[in-house]
Amino acid sequence: MTPNPKSPRERLKVMTRSQLLDSAEALFGEKGFAQTSIDDILESSGVSRATLYAHFTGKEGLLIGVAERMFDAAQQQYDAFAALPDWSHPSIEGWLRDVATDRIRLAPRYRSVLGAARAFLSSPIGLDRLDGLISTVLGHSAGWSHLEPEEAAVRSRMLVILLEQQLYDLVSRDDPADELDAFVRYTANAAVLLRS
Repeated sequence: MTPNPKSPRERLKVMTRSQLLDSAEALFGEKGFAQTSIDDILESSGVSRATLYAHFTGKEGLLIGVAERMFDAAQQQYDAFAALPDWSHPSIEGWLRDVATDRIRLAPRYRSVLGAARAFLSSPIGLDRLDGLISTVLGHSAGWSHLEPEEAAVRSRMLVILLEQQLYDLVSRDDPADELDAFVRYTANAAVLLRS
């Protein structure tokens, strides 16, 4: 997450970076990563080429920035999961429905960005971000208190990987909203089983 800048110049840098990421994310979702050009991003954002390159190394740098934003959003979603008062089937279903609805809303962006960002996702930075999600779930000690720590760690990893794979599969469908109820039922059942 971006710290709150103090000076007007720092605030302008943050706003410009955000504007570039907003434009890139929207265009990657509309046109796809490969079909989006730097010129498209410049036109959409209203930013100069020099300014873009002052913030990012190019289109791949923007892609990484957008993927990091998606990890930030996922982290907030997993923070909400860890804060659930209980891990009952209804609680997990409610959380899954909220997360899936949010990701469906941004499905074209998720498909385009995650498809193009495979190298980032398997990089040390991407794996660290995934480990952060897993640590968040593992940190819900009440949910895992009946298991040995090693078993809880393995199941936390399995749970996050399962959830993320199922969410990616859902947003990759032609009409993911039609699959929402089946996704929630199946994934909630799997999550309850992993926790038991």
